[in-house]
Amino acid sequence: MGINKKNIFISILLFIFVFSVYKITGPKTKTHLDYFVPLAEAFLKGRLYLTENPPWLNELIPQDGRFYVVFPPLPAILLMPFIFLFGANFSQTLFSRIIGALNAVLAYFLFRRLKFKPARAVLLSLLLTLGTNHWYLASIGSAWYLALIVGVFFTLLSLREFFGQRRYFLIGLFIGAAFWSRLPAILSIVFPILYILKQKKNKLKSLFFLLAGALIFICLNFGYNYARFGHVFETGYLKIPGVLKEKDFQYGLFSPMNISKQFKVMFLKMPKITKEPPYLYPSWYGMAIWLTTPAFFLILKADFKKKLALFSLITVLIMAIPTLTHSTVGFTQFGYRYAMDLTPFLLILTSLGMQRSSKKLVIPLMVLSFLVNLWGVLWINKFNWVGW
Repeated sequence: MGINKKNIFISILLFIFVFSVYKITGPKTKTHLDYFVPLAEAFLKGRLYLTENPPWLNELIPQDGRFYVVFPPLPAILLMPFIFLFGANFSQTLFSRIIGALNAVLAYFLFRRLKFKPARAVLLSLLLTLGTNHWYLASIGSAWYLALIVGVFFTLLSLREFFGQRRYFLIGLFIGAAFWSRLPAILSIVFPILYILKQKKNKLKSLFFLLAGALIFICLNFGYNYARFGHVFETGYLKIPGVLKEKDFQYGLFSPMNISKQFKVMFLKMPKITKEPPYLYPSWYGMAIWLTTPAFFLILKADFKKKLALFSLITVLIMAIPTLTHSTVGFTQFGYRYAMDLTPFLLILTSLGMQRSSKKLVIPLMVLSFLVNLWGVLWINKFNWVGW
């Protein structure tokens, strides 16, 4: 699929439309949980740490009079040009909406490379950006949400390259970049590895270039950890003051004991029902992914005898391991935000199921996905109708 005038025109319209929807439906004020803005400012001044500890940034790690941001730093690095040009008051929320709208463009080009017609590629692009909780996450852009949106951005870049020229070094580089925004995203490397193992020749060469690209960011992360905490494997999450006293961390940061808790939110959690208006409202604790994106039911129609479906499913299952064993379920949130790491591959599976389904099934599930996410975004962002 070439970069022709028609595709460029469609991608521009997609960006403008999705960005406008995020702006109109998002909160009027920018997020105060903008860890990446002060971190970007610190980077521009040659520091890896903040010099102040504002009370609204409650997950900073104090150490020797310095305050470290626990999250991987790539979103802050991407923000640096904006902070340089517009100053430290630049809105992290605005940046999140820009990246979210760019994800619509990347998804469109990905599905064009998967041989979908333009109209179907647009529909799948909109399913990602307006039919999943990507809409809610991107419209707000707090640190946790922005990290997920940036992670999806680079995962989509890696997939677009994989289904295009398939330069494995570049694929690995994009996967590494996703990792430096969301650490679990490194497991998306399973997808190209599965294809490499099925190659008849050049397996070692392809694997070498793939891993070489990813290792750049893995090594950068090791150096970042060492510079902050004196150990390459120390990410700092358990150094957050008071975190080990919280009930959710009684088994540590990751444990099989957390699987049932995560499973309940990921697949079983329902919205809140009351006897008074608005009667039905989202739960901050989370909601099942099939409820927030009913179109995911189309995954059941995919042909798992084919490589693309099978390898996408295997990748999802492996990427879900750190998610399902994590200590917290990701609240506060609309839907189940940790599933965003998996969503590019869930979207591929949905597209494959769509090809084997009738319009009578596809259209209602798509419309319902858009309506559910519109409901969640409006109820939370505009009316504050949300609870536990």
